[in-house]
Order: sequence, then C-alpha cells, then structure tokens
Amino acid sequence: MIDDAFSQNQIRMEPQVETDSIASLHAHMKTGQWASIVSHSWVQTITPSSRTRIVPLVDPVATARVAAAISPASPGSVTARAFAAVAARLSLGELFDRGLPSVAPEARDAEG
Repeated sequence: MIDDAFSQNQIRMEPQVETDSIASLHAHMKTGQWASIVSHSWVQTITPSSRTRIVPLVDPVATARVAAAISPASPGSVTARAFAAVAARLSLGELFDRGLPSVAPEARDAEG
C-alpha cells in the first residue's frame, strides 16, 4: 500500500531498516538521522523531538480495511467476547480523524 502511494508520485523508497516494533521505529526516528512511516493511529503515541516533522500522506490518501474473524460457536472465548464488546463501542473515526500537527511544537519554536 505504501509502495503504491509513493509509486503514484514517482517516488522510489529504499528501506534501510525493517522492524515490527513501533518502539524501534521511534528510537531510530528520534536520532534525527532516520525517517519512518507509521499508521495514523501510532503517530499520536509518538513523543516528537525538536527535529521531528509529522507529514501526513495526502496524495493519494492510503487506507486499508481491517477485519476481525471470530468463531460463531457459542459461547466463544472470553477474549473474543471482550474484544467484540469493546470494538462495538469504539468511535475510531473520531480518533483517526483528529488533526495531526505537521511540526512538533518544539520545532516551531526553534524555527521561530
């Protein structure tokens, strides 16, 4: 999905580090020598440094649907029932649609 988004803008990315750990991506990013691509929901967990810029992917907007499959067997697992109960009450649209800062406040102050 990310490759397609960059390809549509004639941009070729060459990953230098791949990991399944958001903490690792964050640590690399905070050095100021690396960039990272993370989903919108993870951006809100990042503590940006003064060298951090958050740049949303807006052209094209990249989205993906996620599905959870739970067995219809009754009563089902405790974990599956709890997950379904919580998911039914979530308003993820409100969370994901919140505006994101384009530049960390410290960076704006430093640019001045």
